[in-house]
Amino acid sequence: MEKLSEKRVSGEIFIKRFCDKFRTDMNFSLIFSANVEVTGTDTIKLTNINPYHLYKIFPQVEEVFIFVKYNSTPYVINAKIKKIDTDRIYAEIKNEEIHKDKRRFHRFHFCCRDLGDFSIEKNGNIITKSACVQELSRSGVGVLNPEIDSVKEGDIIRLENFKDELSLEVKILYRKPKGKFDILGGEIISSNKNLINYVIKKYIKVSKDLIEKAG
Repeated sequence: MEKLSEKRVSGEIFIKRFCDKFRTDMNFSLIFSANVEVTGTDTIKLTNINPYHLYKIFPQVEEVFIFVKYNSTPYVINAKIKKIDTDRIYAEIKNEEIHKDKRRFHRFHFCCRDLGDFSIEKNGNIITKSACVQELSRSGVGVLNPEIDSVKEGDIIRLENFKDELSLEVKILYRKPKGKFDILGGEIISSNKNLINYVIKKYIKVSKDLIEKAG
């Protein structure tokens, strides 16, 4: 805990969203940076939060995740929000809520309306033109496929969003049936665009809309 004090850290909070097309709930990640100070045995204070307008969102969430490094090892600290002042956040940390961060790349979650429809092509055939990308990172993708049982683990597919002219070649790592659609998780083999720039652009638009709706 004492190593946290007076550091500039990165963090994230999650806000629940309802996605109409497949009638699913998802948690959208809002990323920020802040100064952190230890104010008690298990309490921290976050100040100088950037972007500043994120203060409007904090009353809607119960916990915050802080990213830190100890001896070059990345950790995630899960802290429960206790008090929100005009320009500072107080949160409580328990030892069991400090974990090693095993993610290679940050994952961003979206509703279908954020990225638009995607087609799925397998073996030269278009399976659907109304799939949804709900999770996207530099190396992986999560897809909602309305054509149940049409894509299997180990398949190589092509995802295309014609509006954004985005094309991804993906190896499917798992398939999880869920009612009227399948959840597909895959490793991105290749992309015709810089995915970091693409994801950041979409993330900024969604986060701006959420902050504006928060007042």
